[in-house]
Amino acid sequence: TIVGGVWLFISQITNLDTEVLRAIAADNKQGTIVAKQAADAQVNNVQQLRKTNATSNLRREQVQVKCGGHLAPSCQECPQGNGAGWCHGECSWCDSRQECMTHAEAATCPKHKVMCGAHSAPTCAECPQGHGPEWCNGDCSWCDEHNVCMNKEDPCAKCQRLGENDEDKCKAIESGCAWCGMVNMCLSEESTCPTEPVWLPPEAEPWFTPPDPIDKYGKTLSVVLPCGNEVDFFERTIRSVYAATPPEVLHEIIVVDDNSSPPLESLFHFDPADYKLKFVRSNVTLGLIDAKHQGAEASSGDIIVFFDCHVKPAIGYWEPFVREIADNPKRVVVPAITALNVDTWVESNRPQDQKGGSSKCYLTFDVDFKWVGDETPWVPIMSGGLLAIGREWFFKIGGHDQAMKGWGGENIDLSLRIWRCGGDIVAATKSFVGHMWRVDNKKNTKVKYKIPANSATLNRARAIAAHAPEFFRHKTLTFGMFSKWKDTGGSDLDVESIQAPMKELQCKDFEWYLDFFKYIYNDGGVIPREVFQITPDGGKTCLQLKKQQHFSFQGNKGDDLAIGPCLNVTGLEATSGTQFWHKANRNKDGRCCGGLRAWNTGQCLLNNLKTSLCNMYDQPAEITAEGLLKVGDKNNRCLSANPLRETSCNDATDTWKKLRPFEPQEYRILSQELKDKWNKEL
Repeated sequence: TIVGGVWLFISQITNLDTEVLRAIAADNKQGTIVAKQAADAQVNNVQQLRKTNATSNLRREQVQVKCGGHLAPSCQECPQGNGAGWCHGECSWCDSRQECMTHAEAATCPKHKVMCGAHSAPTCAECPQGHGPEWCNGDCSWCDEHNVCMNKEDPCAKCQRLGENDEDKCKAIESGCAWCGMVNMCLSEESTCPTEPVWLPPEAEPWFTPPDPIDKYGKTLSVVLPCGNEVDFFERTIRSVYAATPPEVLHEIIVVDDNSSPPLESLFHFDPADYKLKFVRSNVTLGLIDAKHQGAEASSGDIIVFFDCHVKPAIGYWEPFVREIADNPKRVVVPAITALNVDTWVESNRPQDQKGGSSKCYLTFDVDFKWVGDETPWVPIMSGGLLAIGREWFFKIGGHDQAMKGWGGENIDLSLRIWRCGGDIVAATKSFVGHMWRVDNKKNTKVKYKIPANSATLNRARAIAAHAPEFFRHKTLTFGMFSKWKDTGGSDLDVESIQAPMKELQCKDFEWYLDFFKYIYNDGGVIPREVFQITPDGGKTCLQLKKQQHFSFQGNKGDDLAIGPCLNVTGLEATSGTQFWHKANRNKDGRCCGGLRAWNTGQCLLNNLKTSLCNMYDQPAEITAEGLLKVGDKNNRCLSANPLRETSCNDATDTWKKLRPFEPQEYRILSQELKDKWNKEL
């Protein structure tokens, strides 16, 4: 079949560009959207010219260019102390790129810069796109159809901007735009609306060189896809997994059909045997956790790969899985999770650094998890259901907790079991898997299955009660969502199914885990030694968050700062409020603490009267010995009160002080041995 040769074909054309691969998809009558922007052509022209110039630069001892009164191996190496003033002769200055280049290159130099948010660039296509649409604004607008940032008056960007990908708003535009239901987009009339769901094969990855032989590591994959009514995406996900995985490595794809209506197998348009595909059907709703476990039990490959039913793995995603687990059978590998536009089936938003920021999370004491990036390979807590684990190791540590329902919390339990029982979890920073994120205004991304009421809270309670009962009783129960267990202290939570395999394996205790990740919990200030209020007037008013009023680490947005009447309670008596602060975040030397964090939240102090999610390694803020409240990474910026404002520290009028400092529960319950160890390392 056509599909049967996809992997071999793609591996042979690794050097072909995106347009070729997308043309393949078009020939396969699956529909595609091909973008070729003038700005991209300009960039490509410059790159091609520089490749040509690079050949001559190899002979730089013999060949030189004149730029003004100077000689240099190339225009790019002309003395540029005065910019355009020194770049002439055989060279020309490109103002929009701030570079000296040959006359031929300068002919393609954009004449003007554009502003895309807070950044400038020669063209919209060259705007910093680390976060895709979020960074494409100002003079530019994002085009989902082509997955590119472009001038906001371009037909694609204009239709999307005015139509907001809403059918009624799109149809209300006077001319030039039309609604395309197949991709749920407001397209320009110049575009072709596909008649079938768009599927694009994975694109070539220039960095990836397959192992030789391809099955060098001797491990095979069973890819488990839990699918509950994922009618729109399951087939494209199957095809993407198959196309990205060599047949020597792919043992099987298992779709766990969690009571979908109609059954998913009846909707699959191809021969399952051509995709090494097995359907496991449940006629009662299992929920995501149990569906994954059922898929694992049905598997027979060496490594179980858990994916969601709406993903597109990239070429080479599998190589770190088999390599790392072959090296250490107790190792779990987490890919870099990117974004998948399920309308165009295009992956985007790859992280710009290699810190594992889209793979790594850390545990908070309301049993939530927050994204974190650092230089280590370790993943303290996995974010969810995208991972690779040896089949034998998965079942040895007990698999998924069968008493958990729906979804949520299983990632925390499984992560803690892996670490405490002698395994480890690593981030594969070049194993990219595009994932569909839920978007409020896109109906086709909404959950298609019912989740039992309060199941996520119950699952999270089970996880922390099983792994850290002291923290559960003395810390987690201070968060409102867990109040139902205050009277029992969690004694009614039967967590033997989690603890039994851990007892058999003689797993390490929870404090070992905290100490292993001391660069988060100690150096990052997640477990503070002291919590306090901050007052500018001796205790009448205190600094607080403006929007968030309750203890919670949930939410991914920042907040504003405000001044309010000081709560007349110590922190140990407080059950809510965001007036309590502590030192947090690592300094440049890697030790605590360089910032200020609102206690029992994920918010750290910034400048401009704002807070943001704590990132563990910068966001400087401090109360100085002189009583100044310094904020932000700019020099000499401080807060003043009445009214609350940011000023030059030279103009600050208030003396800020700590108020009612106390030792918080999370530090108090640590063993003296661990406290002494951490204190010695300060």
